[in-house]
Amino acid sequence: MYERILVPTVGGEESNRVLGHALALAEVTDAELHALYVVGGGGTYREIDEAGVEWGPLLQAVRRAGEATIADVEHRADDAGVEFVGEVRDGDAVYREILGYADEHDIDLIVMGTHGRRGIDRWLIGSVTERVVRTAEMPVLTVRTAVPSD
Repeated sequence: MYERILVPTVGGEESNRVLGHALALAEVTDAELHALYVVGGGGTYREIDEAGVEWGPLLQAVRRAGEATIADVEHRADDAGVEFVGEVRDGDAVYREILGYADEHDIDLIVMGTHGRRGIDRWLIGSVTERVVRTAEMPVLTVRTAVPSD
């Protein structure tokens, strides 16, 4: 059913929950697991730059964190006997990087977390997952990673 499954990740507890679902699906379907960590995120770093802060070292630190996260996913995939491909890439719009990666690698399924935000938080903060769900050509499985706050 699935040959290539993509799990975008930022590391941490919530991402580990999503990774568990992606790994289980990859095991059951004998799919190759792809993990993607996107460094960037658009205006945030530009705003820091405009404030006169040198953000190069910050981006380097984020890249190192991404590489460590991808290495961790690779170890978990190896332990599960799942084929693995990982990448850290730079990009201004995280959802576009996810979709671009999915197209480039002929991904059959994307597995992503959702924080379960509601109301004004959802509208003000936006959601990478929501944008991927709305625009992806392939199926997207969402995994709730946190209980919504009221």
